[in-house]
Amino acid sequence: MEVLRYVIEFFLALVLSFVIQKLFVGRKFLKSKDNSKKDAPPEMIILLKLADLKLEDINKKKTLNVLYFVNSLDISIALLLTELTTSVALKLLIAAVSVLILLIVSYRIVASIYLKKGKK
Repeated sequence: MEVLRYVIEFFLALVLSFVIQKLFVGRKFLKSKDNSKKDAPPEMIILLKLADLKLEDINKKKTLNVLYFVNSLDISIALLLTELTTSVALKLLIAAVSVLILLIVSYRIVASIYLKKGKK
């Protein structure tokens, strides 16, 4: 029964964080007609730098949806990892370290996929 609780929490965090990001992050960027980085969310700028791409080369809406999903997955995994302990200080430490590691790894994976896709 404990495993089922973790699975439900994982998927609930995944869906809620995706919906919240979809509703509140990047709306101004998607509505802008020009391809300037000034309205771009930080996630998009990081991905563009890692994949060495230009904003004109990508589909803004599709890329933001991919980044929203990756961020939601990272949040859900970090939540799952912090649920394994009861100590508040240890939870904070685990959350901070896991979020940093997950973000670095996941953004590098997404950037490598975009690089491979761009070379075809």
